[in-house]
Amino acid sequence: VRTIWSRGVALRAADGSIESWAGFNLDVSRRRAAERAHARAREELELVTGLMTTGVVQGNREHRFVWANRAYLGWINRSIDQLRGAPIADVVGADGFARLLPYFERALAGESLEFEEQVTFKRLGRRWIHAAYTPVVGRDGVVEGWVAVVNDVTHRRDLEEELRQSSRRKDEFIATLAHELRNPLAPIRY
Repeated sequence: VRTIWSRGVALRAADGSIESWAGFNLDVSRRRAAERAHARAREELELVTGLMTTGVVQGNREHRFVWANRAYLGWINRSIDQLRGAPIADVVGADGFARLLPYFERALAGESLEFEEQVTFKRLGRRWIHAAYTPVVGRDGVVEGWVAVVNDVTHRRDLEEELRQSSRRKDEFIATLAHELRNPLAPIRY
C-alpha cells in the first residue's frame, strides 16, 4: 500500500468537452511515514516531559518560543498556543530577557551550558533559576535553536541564605560571650 499525491488537469476540446487528462502521480509514502514518526516522537516527548515538575522549553534563533512542557507553561501562566511563536522578551519581560540573552547566544553558538542565576521575570518577579541549555542542531549542521531544562531554586537559595545568617548570628553570639566572660574570669584566673 502506497500513499500517492496526484495532480491532474482536464484537457478540453474547442466545444468545452473533456478530451483527456494531463497530470502526474508522486509516491509520498516515505515522507508520510517520516511525518508520522516525527509526530509520534513529539507525542512521546510531550508525554514524558509533561509529567516532569521541572520546566523544559525550546527557543529558536529569532528568540521566540517553539515549545514548552506543562511545568514551564504553569510558571508563566500561558497555554502552548499562546506561547508558540511568542517573542521570549514579551513573555519573560525585558529585564529577564536581557539577563538570559547571553546564555541564549552561547547556546546558539553551539555551546552546551549550565548556570544558576537570579532573574527577574515579568509574572514571577525575582527568582533564582538553575538552567541547562543544549543547542538544537538541524540536519544541515546549523544550530536552529536550543532546549533548556529550568529549575526554580529560589526556595533552596532562601534556605541557604537563612542558614548563612543563622551561622553569622551564632558566631557573633559566641564572640560576644567570649568577650564578656573574659573580663570577669581574668581575676579568678590570676
